[in-house]
Amino acid sequence: ASIFEIELESIPDFGNDLAWYDRFSDWCIEHFDLKAIGLSISALEQWGWKPNGHHLINGKSPRGDFYHAVVGRDGQIVHDPHPDGAGLRTIETYTLFISAIRQAK
Repeated sequence: ASIFEIELESIPDFGNDLAWYDRFSDWCIEHFDLKAIGLSISALEQWGWKPNGHHLINGKSPRGDFYHAVVGRDGQIVHDPHPDGAGLRTIETYTLFISAIRQAK
C-alpha cells in the first residue's frame, strides 16, 4: 500500500493461499500494470547489485518465526508497516516491480 500510495484496505489478503505470490503479482498487473519479481539476496550479493528506487524487502520478522515485508529504497529499509517499526530479523529477498509486458492481441 505504501509503495502504490493506496489505502491498505484496497489490497486483498493474499496470506492465506499457498499461491499467494502469483495472486499478488497478478493483482499488481491488473491494477498497476506492474509485475512483481522476487530476487534472492544471496544471488544479488554475488553480482554486487542492489535495486534502485522503491521495492519490498522480505525476511523473517523480529516478532516470531514467520515472514514479513517492509518498504525499501535503494536496498535499504525505509518503512516498516508494523506499528512497532522493528524491521526484519533476516533479509532474504527483494520484490521489484517492473512494467508488465502484455501479449499482442
